[in-house]
Amino acid sequence: MDKVHKVWYNITKDVIETEFTFDRNGFLNHMIDQFPMVMSNHFTHDLVENVVDLVIESHGEDVDDFVRTLAKNVPELEPEEVCLFVEKKK
Repeated sequence: MDKVHKVWYNITKDVIETEFTFDRNGFLNHMIDQFPMVMSNHFTHDLVENVVDLVIESHGEDVDDFVRTLAKNVPELEPEEVCLFVEKKK
């Protein structure tokens, strides 16, 4: 399972500490299940994947900020859906 564990490596390979893990593949599979016609297009799939990566990179320090920002940037997505794939670090 592809998860972002307590660190996220951005494009420059710097390490950003986070307070949560995010099941990226689980989230993308959820999007495919919820929107099969839209997500079957590689352009859309890649776009959603890139949005997830960007939000993790820019808002990965705070779990609430991450959830709100991802839900705000992906149409038809509710914060509660994002929370299904987030696990706070203990």
